[in-house]
Amino acid sequence: MLSIIPAENQTMTFRESNSQGSGTRRSFLRNAGAVGALGSLGALSGCLGDEEEGGADNQYTFGAGPSDSMSFAMANQFAHNLESNSDHTVDLTSQPSSQALSLVLGGENEMAWATSFIGQQAADAEGPFADVEMNYTPMQIMSYYYMRIGLVAPVDSDLEYYSDLANEDFAPGPAGASFYPPFEMALQETLSEDDISPRHMDVSELADGLAEERAVAAGGPLKMNAIIPAFMEQTYSQNDCRLLAWDDDAIDGIQSNPMLSGVYESNDEMGDIQEFTSSDETFVVSADFIVFGSEQVSADVVYEMLDTLWNARDELEEGHAAFAPFHDDEFWVENLTTELPVHPGAADFFEEHGIWNDDFEVGEV
Repeated sequence: MLSIIPAENQTMTFRESNSQGSGTRRSFLRNAGAVGALGSLGALSGCLGDEEEGGADNQYTFGAGPSDSMSFAMANQFAHNLESNSDHTVDLTSQPSSQALSLVLGGENEMAWATSFIGQQAADAEGPFADVEMNYTPMQIMSYYYMRIGLVAPVDSDLEYYSDLANEDFAPGPAGASFYPPFEMALQETLSEDDISPRHMDVSELADGLAEERAVAAGGPLKMNAIIPAFMEQTYSQNDCRLLAWDDDAIDGIQSNPMLSGVYESNDEMGDIQEFTSSDETFVVSADFIVFGSEQVSADVVYEMLDTLWNARDELEEGHAAFAPFHDDEFWVENLTTELPVHPGAADFFEEHGIWNDDFEVGEV
């Protein structure tokens, strides 16, 4: 029986916050099924640290994102799958990713979602983590999902490249969205900081904002784990759109920046966009979301969790279409960065399944 309590500290999808503190704790699917991942946690009491920090031995927390987000919907299925194959419970909490990761590093929660960009900020005690007291190290566990980030402009405009946006108002989604900082850093490869003029608006306003010329270009997440968001489909339906492109120098700068990620996407798989600056495929910035843990969680626990999810990929996709990429073995490590340690339980699992990258660093527990 699901018990999802509306979050008190989060109301907007994609909105990020720098505030710290505990979100509303909720219990999710407390009636467990058979045995599987996380099932040995009771026998491994103590591996997760002090109970006052990490919670009861048979209850674990995952900071899953805003309650109306795809991240939280995926976490519902994530928790359901684990609890259907375990005698333990998974608590989902609704916080923006920087706050969720702060709780992990402070020892209050065990796992959280965040971009690799935010993970690197945490490791360097920068941005929203500058004043956070950290007792643990952020460690990567697995890929979660990606957002391909970009902007579209009307086909009758003169805008073709992101460099054309100098001093022009563009709408990249809501203020504080977790995907915007890496996109803004990417823009700085082709525009000066003073030339970047975002006009933030909720994703539900993007279609009208572009049609009413409140912004010369609009967008944000163009694609999320192979899913075209409904708000972008609405934008393409109301407007004849062209997908902007990065020039070669900007692409080189993005690819050489360890804080950033970008990929080439086939234009045929980017939704009903009418026109593209680049032919055949377009380079897009990627906000790569990862499940993070710390040395507070044992290697055995992480290994068993991954093993359960690995063996139930059909069930995961049946529960949420965003799990479709998990059928590709390589996707499990695709979002991981060489700039942050990988949890040793995950490293053992990935090496056993032939998808480990020797460039990754293994953390210590």
